[in-house]
Amino acid sequence: MSEARSGSATLSPELRDRLLYYAWRAPSPHNAQGWRIDTDGLNFRVSRDRSRQVLREFDPEGRESDLACGAVVTNLCVGAAAFGFSAEVRWRPAADVAADVTLRPAAAAPGETAGARLLALRRRAMNRSPYRPDPVPATVIDGLQATAKRAGFTLSVLTDRAGIGRMAGTAARAGVMKLMHGPTQAELHSLMRFSPRAAARQRDGLDLELFFTPPIAARFAAVATQPRVLTAAAPLHVAEMIVRDSDEGPLRGAPALCLLHADALDPETFLRGGACFEEIALDVTEAGLAMALHSAVIEVGLSHPGPVSGSVPADWHAGIAEVRRGLLAAFGAVPDTVPIAFFRLGSPSREPGRKSLRRRPAESRPETDHYREMTRRNQPSLSREEQGALRAARILVAGCGSIGGATVVPLVRLGAERFVICEPDHYEINNLNRQAADLGDI
Repeated sequence: MSEARSGSATLSPELRDRLLYYAWRAPSPHNAQGWRIDTDGLNFRVSRDRSRQVLREFDPEGRESDLACGAVVTNLCVGAAAFGFSAEVRWRPAADVAADVTLRPAAAAPGETAGARLLALRRRAMNRSPYRPDPVPATVIDGLQATAKRAGFTLSVLTDRAGIGRMAGTAARAGVMKLMHGPTQAELHSLMRFSPRAAARQRDGLDLELFFTPPIAARFAAVATQPRVLTAAAPLHVAEMIVRDSDEGPLRGAPALCLLHADALDPETFLRGGACFEEIALDVTEAGLAMALHSAVIEVGLSHPGPVSGSVPADWHAGIAEVRRGLLAAFGAVPDTVPIAFFRLGSPSREPGRKSLRRRPAESRPETDHYREMTRRNQPSLSREEQGALRAARILVAGCGSIGGATVVPLVRLGAERFVICEPDHYEINNLNRQAADLGDI
């Protein structure tokens, strides 16, 4: 698997794209994917994408964007290790830059541990089904807490039923605040995907199918979660009913609730916290368990210690402070603690049929003079915009027999550059009458 051991000082385009794919599998609150990744040889620069920041009123500093960028960095490092590279990370190397990740050939070939970690990355997903009451093994909890400690954080775990019940109530109050805050709910409604078709088209946001929401209920939610409808329906307690199903119920039924937190806040806290959170998520996956973020209880207080946004009603301020105190008290944390991530942990009752989708990384390679000349005579049959779309497309060829194999060559001549070719067999002499191959391929 190691490309580094081949002696190459650069990444092949194929491996670079594969590492970008793994990086883009990182979790992000509300699946907003608020990052940008630029590449230059063995260097990857991870930055916030401010156009995709959410919760601008509750989170003016963009701390949740930092959380997501930190998870991206972990995935880059895990992917690089599996292919024989070590990664050096520099946090906050410049304004608006989350991290620079520089790859170097590792001293030794990747072992089984690196391969298993990459497999966990490929399998990792938030599971939002109800969790079974089976207790989480103490050895797993100890391992997760050790992972947090190595990264300079603390993972506090709540397993007693009374404490879990109180914490679920606190989280519910925070969830209702978030839903009833007009500017925030307008942002979140724009990120909700109420049908598989909408999720496939946008490739981001909260896919209600992954919340196991029936289609009829999703159509109802498309109307009920609009900010004006929630405000008008406040006397009917619609927000409370939504939060009861999405947050309070699943939290009450979970065998363990977890809070990842830091001792102090600095410009790198949420970046490193995001990297640590993804390491914990990979540990959970390797242990055969599941986890799901419930962010509202942290999000309503993300501006702390700064002032609350002026768009937040004055009579909410005390409630927000009480939510923060309740969160920290439930986990035995001191008042100056910085909450990073709150999630439930356990064995899921159901598995989703698919994972949440990700936007495709922007094409960073400029079009060369060679490419323009090679494809010049495709015009006017293809416009320059259509040519660019063909170059950027990733084309799956399932089976390279007489039909699939014959398709690849003309596509390459037309200017396609990115293929995923699947073929379990190999060339034989009797294939040469219908394949673009020669004796050297046999």
